[in-house]
Amino acid sequence: MIKLYKHQEDALKLLRITEGFGLFFDMGCGKTLTIIKDLEERLQDGRNTQALIVCPLSVVHSWITELGKFSSLSAVAIRGTPKQREAALNSTAQVKVINYDIVHKYEKQLASADYLVADESQRLISPKTRWTKALLRLSKAAKTKRVLTGTPIRNWPIDLFNQMKFINPAILPWRSHFAFRKQFAIEMNMGGFSKIIGVRDEEDIRARCAPFVRYVAFDDAITGMPEWVDQVRTVEMNPDQKRAYKELSKDLVTQVDMGMVTAQNAAIQMLRLSQIAGGTLLDEEGKPHRLGSKKLDELRDVIAAGHKGIVVWCKFTEEIKWIGHEIGAEVIYGAVPDDERRRILKDFEDGRINILIAQVQTLAEGVNELKNADCEVRWSYDFSYVTYVQSRARLRRSGRDKTKPCLSIQLVTEDTTDTKVIAAVKRKEGVAVNTLEEIRRLIT
Repeated sequence: MIKLYKHQEDALKLLRITEGFGLFFDMGCGKTLTIIKDLEERLQDGRNTQALIVCPLSVVHSWITELGKFSSLSAVAIRGTPKQREAALNSTAQVKVINYDIVHKYEKQLASADYLVADESQRLISPKTRWTKALLRLSKAAKTKRVLTGTPIRNWPIDLFNQMKFINPAILPWRSHFAFRKQFAIEMNMGGFSKIIGVRDEEDIRARCAPFVRYVAFDDAITGMPEWVDQVRTVEMNPDQKRAYKELSKDLVTQVDMGMVTAQNAAIQMLRLSQIAGGTLLDEEGKPHRLGSKKLDELRDVIAAGHKGIVVWCKFTEEIKWIGHEIGAEVIYGAVPDDERRRILKDFEDGRINILIAQVQTLAEGVNELKNADCEVRWSYDFSYVTYVQSRARLRRSGRDKTKPCLSIQLVTEDTTDTKVIAAVKRKEGVAVNTLEEIRRLIT
């Protein structure tokens, strides 16, 4: 029998006496195992009869694996072809696991679940997504509800509203997300775009939520883990990159200054600038071009240093394919089939693969198989600080060998958006690309 850490035991005691509760544990603190133990007790003693776990697609297999490893519960994943999904939905398994993107499609068939889990519950922040609407409806009928995340607040405490509504609408008893936002948010009109710039009565929000959640910081819960050692390696653009970057940034500045572009279209152009900094570019017709990057030389130096397990985080599919081809490494991005993804992760965890090129949006959440890596390399950058924190937690987490170093190498192309994103990360914030004013600051 696996022994729980003290913070897990303490949380389990609270779960035993509450029907709506949130585990806001830092990534790597073992939220999954704590919930599995609570779920097993409740299903075995009859307090609950059937459970539904909703999570990101990349985490579905991890839940099935962990349930099989740490409980005697029967579990099934709702995934695959429509026929395979229907078979899973009609199974008698005690626990069903489904990803956020499709839960709304099967809402009626899932309504019998009386133990409901929203894993990575920051996915509920937006009231407009189909999965948020579906889960809030499902939660009305469920007896027991749990939210799990290490990043419950992306920007402001306003982000807590739907998560609290999911577990108990009485916690924040406003009629809607918009009514709650109107009460507490300080907003500014940014040329037709309303932006939150502050929060009033923040302590009131936190006081209302506090009895229903347990916060745990990683370093308080897991002692003796090596700290991150961060290195920044700066490279120059090659001539092809300089030419493409200069042309695109000049054109974008002109469009912004003359009011010829919307913030949404400008943000897309910002992504193209970030692609160029990483060495590739999709033209306006969607055709990929490989410009090359001196980051590749730096990556080869990292590999030559002999680290045991290297994860290279990238944002763009084309650069992932290019880097994987150049260094002969396995790659995972959104379009890689689930079975292939699981094989690669298992081989990496077991040491049969030493280098993995991974799309940060695909593997940032809930993946446990990267914890044996010594080193992560940041090739390109997501504008979200939350994604950055989540992806780092794939390596430095409970279950990791505490004698292994935690090295993070950030590859930065100078005079590009890379430098702005790295600066924001050091300030522990995301990079806003919501308004033309903010975009203008990023490219000048």
